[in-house]
Amino acid sequence: MLAVVAATAGIWFAMNGQRDRPGENVTTTRTASPDPTPGAEGGTKVPAAFAGTWTGTITQPPGLGAPNGTSTDATVVLRAGDSRGESVYRRWGCADTLQVTAVDGDALQIQETPKNTHGTTGFCVGGSLTLRLVDGRLRYESEGLGTTTSGTLSRSG
Repeated sequence: MLAVVAATAGIWFAMNGQRDRPGENVTTTRTASPDPTPGAEGGTKVPAAFAGTWTGTITQPPGLGAPNGTSTDATVVLRAGDSRGESVYRRWGCADTLQVTAVDGDALQIQETPKNTHGTTGFCVGGSLTLRLVDGRLRYESEGLGTTTSGTLSRSG
């Protein structure tokens, strides 16, 4: 039994620095409407080109905890001049706060932090995320344990 507990704890700690991995028993409960704090602590700001509400599907390929892979509808909210935003992963039940850590031309580097630890398919963890503008759409990529969760989001409204 101790070996099972130790192995489970090891997997949890290894995943704790990763993005939301609902297929890896990762989840968070989402609140209704995101309202990031504009530039609350200074830091790197969202450029106007990235501002908006972005929606689409992201997919986690088969891997640790998701042998068949998994996908969800995702919403990312970013406001020009803010250093924070929010993300919602509907099927996974995860909601995260986004902190912009760097802007490099057409790419934003983001640190994602779960708003809570329990969603609909397990537990949610944060991690690093890259959002890249490609032909007016937002390419979403998050490196995980042996997989990359990715998708393309479109501006909605």
